[in-house]
Amino acid sequence: MKTPLLLLVPLSLVLTACGGSWHTGDFTVMSNRNISLTGVNLDKASTQDRVIGVHAVTKIFGMGGEPIMKVALEDALTKSSSDLLIDTSMYRSYWSFLGIVGQDKIEIKGTPVKTRGAAQ
Repeated sequence: MKTPLLLLVPLSLVLTACGGSWHTGDFTVMSNRNISLTGVNLDKASTQDRVIGVHAVTKIFGMGGEPIMKVALEDALTKSSSDLLIDTSMYRSYWSFLGIVGQDKIEIKGTPVKTRGAAQ
């Protein structure tokens, strides 16, 4: 009788953990800075390898706020020292264990472009 009970406890703990991830959207150009694109050819602008910006919020008993897209975008732009991202995808993920502790996260993945100093 003890053996089934000992197997049931870990199984019930695993089943109380939940989470998910979803693709929020695709964006052609994304930036949170004022940029003049007049005369700038994005096809000829200097690009770098794809970069990922993240903003994650830890939640305790469901409280802790929501992740902010602007913060994740700023993280990506700061990592790459660029002005904007092209071919950008945004993802949202969440996990929770027993409703006690969890994490809510936004990830922005894109190709950084430097427009300042680009040939006009």
